[in-house]
Amino acid sequence: MKIKYLASVSAFLMLSSISSAQKPNVDFILEVMKQNGGFAEGAQCLGIAEDKMDGIMRKAIAHCFGKYEMAQEDALDACFKTQISSLSGKSPSQIEACESDEDKLERKLSEVDSKIEALQLELQELNLNEGLSQMDERRMDVIEQKLDELMEQQDSLMNKLADTDMSPTERELNALFNEIGEGNATPAQKKRLKELRDRLIQESHGRITVK
Repeated sequence: MKIKYLASVSAFLMLSSISSAQKPNVDFILEVMKQNGGFAEGAQCLGIAEDKMDGIMRKAIAHCFGKYEMAQEDALDACFKTQISSLSGKSPSQIEACESDEDKLERKLSEVDSKIEALQLELQELNLNEGLSQMDERRMDVIEQKLDELMEQQDSLMNKLADTDMSPTERELNALFNEIGEGNATPAQKKRLKELRDRLIQESHGRITVK
């Protein structure tokens, strides 16, 4: 997975494989960012020199991990973005514009998850009431309809997130399968399927590098 611009704190934790009981190594986190393209592209997106960005990141990471535990990912993420904004002089909207597509999807999914949780709790409380009024019943109908809509959004976002983890070859193969559907593949499609499958085998054995 490539971190396109400014990676989220949760991505740092995943990539660094550090347990929640440990403090992160700032040098290691920066190295992860640089190796995955997030550092240089983030600096370029924000119009900041890389050496200045290095200093900003070091201060932001040290500050936020000094205030919050690693398990507090949402708080860390918010703190991280606030610090980058403050130290760089860039607005929060500029920071968000330089996030990767994956980070944006994760933020939207988190918002949807929170809404679903709140509505499910409200519905549970209404179900515990004895002698529901007509207003309560109407509210329950509204909640159930809204939950259906949110769960559709949740599924869509999860599918899009899964797609971001695919290699270009996997994405093309998946699109080709969708194109064929339940019908019969044409000779050209069969040929392309074989090419893509062979390429996936090569990639899995590390014979070629996917950019």
